[in-house]
Amino acid sequence: MFFVVIFGVVLAVWVVLNAVLAWYPAHPKKLHPDNMTLTTTPSAYGLEYEDVVVGSGLFGWFIPANTAHATVILVHGWTSCREERWVPFLEIARDLHNHQMNVVLYDARYVNGTKTYSGGQRESEDLIDVADWSVKRTGVPVIVWGFSAGGHATLLALSKNDENIRCAITDSAFVNASQSFKSMYRHLYRIPSPILLFLPLFFKMFTGCLPGRLKRPIKKPLFVIHGDVDSSIHVMNGRSLKNIPTVQYWEVTGVGHEEAFVKRTAEYMGRCISFIDEILGT
Repeated sequence: MFFVVIFGVVLAVWVVLNAVLAWYPAHPKKLHPDNMTLTTTPSAYGLEYEDVVVGSGLFGWFIPANTAHATVILVHGWTSCREERWVPFLEIARDLHNHQMNVVLYDARYVNGTKTYSGGQRESEDLIDVADWSVKRTGVPVIVWGFSAGGHATLLALSKNDENIRCAITDSAFVNASQSFKSMYRHLYRIPSPILLFLPLFFKMFTGCLPGRLKRPIKKPLFVIHGDVDSSIHVMNGRSLKNIPTVQYWEVTGVGHEEAFVKRTAEYMGRCISFIDEILGT
């Protein structure tokens, strides 16, 4: 009887642990509210902009450029918002604007707390909606540029072969959301992945979606950037994409998660803009 009780307690703890650790990634707004609060606007960077609403509740900024030949959509990471100040997005936006590109920055639905983070499923569909809106608004090719979880959403959107996305860039992206969650817990708390067997099922219970993973081949041009000492999203995520025929891969030495722009600014922007120009033929 004693062993039955012990087994029951261990089983209950195991199930509860999976439930708690599945709830955490689904609710970044509740856990990191300061990161999701805007502290500035594009005007602080000398950029004229418009507040826009895309579809049913995607709030963002549209930064128009004179004689623009492309529109770039910047897609933020899991615990951030359209500002993503540790990259920082608005510095990238200013550089793109100086190269005659429009820029769109928007908040994922979970930023205002009305939705959970869905592991890339809803986020990729919303990204496609923003790309479609951008084409209608600007009439020029659209490039999607996603960071971390935004990079994951970018990969999923790109794999759906949406006709309005011309090409994409990802920085510190993960390929499989469930594996990324497990890797995060292994890194933070040294929890072995097999213990988190039920995490995807509880995540679906909280969000209505299983964590997203790349299932379809990517057929459009993609520039993958990943730091070789990224402790949040392992560099193997980037390396797993580099042999795709349409992929260009840059593994940045001595750089961690989303640090490449800050640590290699000139080279970073040079490579990214050259990639865009090469694909667009400009």
